[in-house]
Amino acid sequence: MKIKDFDAVLLDLDGTLIDSAPDISMALNHALAQCGFATFDIELTRSWIGNGVDKLLERALVAANSNDLNVSTQQVKRAFFESYAKLNGQYSRVYPGVRDALTYCQQHGIKLACVTNKPSAFSAPLLADKQLLEFFPVLISGDDVEHKKPNPEMLYDAARQLAVNPGACLVVGDSENDVLAAQSANMKICAVSYGYDQGVDLTTLGIDAKIDSITNLID
Repeated sequence: MKIKDFDAVLLDLDGTLIDSAPDISMALNHALAQCGFATFDIELTRSWIGNGVDKLLERALVAANSNDLNVSTQQVKRAFFESYAKLNGQYSRVYPGVRDALTYCQQHGIKLACVTNKPSAFSAPLLADKQLLEFFPVLISGDDVEHKKPNPEMLYDAARQLAVNPGACLVVGDSENDVLAAQSANMKICAVSYGYDQGVDLTTLGIDAKIDSITNLID
């Protein structure tokens, strides 16, 4: 399976294009400390990334033994957004091979979209900071639709905006959310071996391929 076999490639952001865990972990710890909760190391934070901000904060607060999860989530969320807005992109890095693969798609007329559960206030600035935004004529963020991944709505929306048949799209991601969304949309799904899989062996979910670098699709 190669990128050139598809009309469009829909890529996840965090854990697929960019390792954003350092910024997220630092912002999370700032927010937790500000609100009087324990902080956590980056490797534990990595295992919580992939289902959006609310789920990230919920997991952190459960680990911190919050007595009132609903109230605590809103308090920490405000502090997290404020901190992450300042940190977004500072310590994140683009995964090896990403730029080469995106350039290949541009040169060969393969349409690209970035589909992420990350809020739009952070997704576009992060892509711009890493000089990747120019590759994506379509960016679907978590607050652009009613239902985030694993619901297929975001993928259908990306295909519609790119004016391609959903069946001609390849989804590339790193988590169970990406796999389930792609399968619900009847799109092929290729999982990367790095990223934030939350300990789930994605090969058990019936993925179409697993790669160590996005450039594997064009090699």
